Amino acid sequence: MPLPILTSAPGKVILFGEHAAVYGEPAIAAAVSSLRTYLLVSNANDPNIIQLDFLDIKLTHQWECNDFSTIPTIQPSTKELDSTLLKSIDPLLSSFKSNPLHHQAALTFLYLFFSLIPNLKGLKFSVRSTLPVGAGLGSSASICVSLSTALLHLAKLISIPLNKAQLKLINDWAFIGEKCMHGNPSGIDNTVATYGNSILLNSQSHEIIDIDLPILLTYTKIPRSTKQLVSNVRHMYNSHHAIVSKILSSIGHITLESKDLLLADASDIDSLGELININQHLLQSINVSHPMIEKIIKLTNQFQIGYTKLTGAGGGGCTLTLLKKDVDRKDVDRFINILKKDYNFDVFETNLGGFGTGVLELDNKNKELDDRVKQCFEIKSLASREQLDQILLPLCNNTTLN
Repeated sequence: MPLPILTSAPGKVILFGEHAAVYGEPAIAAAVSSLRTYLLVSNANDPNIIQLDFLDIKLTHQWECNDFSTIPTIQPSTKELDSTLLKSIDPLLSSFKSNPLHHQAALTFLYLFFSLIPNLKGLKFSVRSTLPVGAGLGSSASICVSLSTALLHLAKLISIPLNKAQLKLINDWAFIGEKCMHGNPSGIDNTVATYGNSILLNSQSHEIIDIDLPILLTYTKIPRSTKQLVSNVRHMYNSHHAIVSKILSSIGHITLESKDLLLADASDIDSLGELININQHLLQSINVSHPMIEKIIKLTNQFQIGYTKLTGAGGGGCTLTLLKKDVDRKDVDRFINILKKDYNFDVFETNLGGFGTGVLELDNKNKELDDRVKQCFEIKSLASREQLDQILLPLCNNTTLN
């Protein structure tokens, strides 16, 4: 297998359907194609180690392959986690007990590694991401999809270009990775990270919708508990069932109407914007918004740049602003500057939709490019988000199924 290889996968936002999806209503999630995880697999300096470098969370670790002798050979399954494998991995995680984030990342990596390529040695896995961790933008799923793509390629279970069956296999294994991370994930995040574009999901299936919409994502950095927010909505649902059930049903109808709009004319920004505004007011009514989210909405309206709603669980987290057609660039810049300078928010200008996961073999025909890619993953010269976008993002167009 030629090395190095580069894999990547996007983050995601919920466009419509937050909270209502918990009650069986449909939701639309979309890839944010320029906010991505990148994974470089290369030869390690020592042929008898496996190395994991996740530079953005300051995780660097090597395992001696001799320590893998106690790991049982299992029948790989994309249905449920194997309790025997989990138990046998635990001693290899002793270095991470004091850091839950590192522990989750290492557990997920080792579980997928032993499931798919347990006999390979001398490999280095280097991860970089332009996605903020813990912002509700699907960073863990993006990692799981990038890792599953790489491991399946190394196992010769997928090939370039990726076809539909191979994408499904990647998605299934990424879901197992998400189970390692979160216990009981919905599957939305890994599905979007695998397939890209926009995806309508319900309890039975998913439908891919091809979109390309300009947005601003604002990360407020306000901490919130998704579990608590979901619990609060459940309490309101039980206490005022006749009212809240209709609110959630209305959100479901908004999702379906937005799907029809996206399929008919995705360029009808104003009609989509009306649905965004209605959806946000309904989310406010079940108490999952936040004063800072409302401040961002007020600024959006003040500068008349588009339509803003919370995305994800709410209570802080992120907002999504769909930009109007022919919006004045100066107004967008003023909006961004206020959010960054006055509130210390992170603002990402990107597009909804676009490409999902992919794999690229660096064939050493362009040594200058290969060297620039490798430098993005070096600890000594840690590349910025802008440098990652400049060097790695254009390569993603060459790695995906068209």
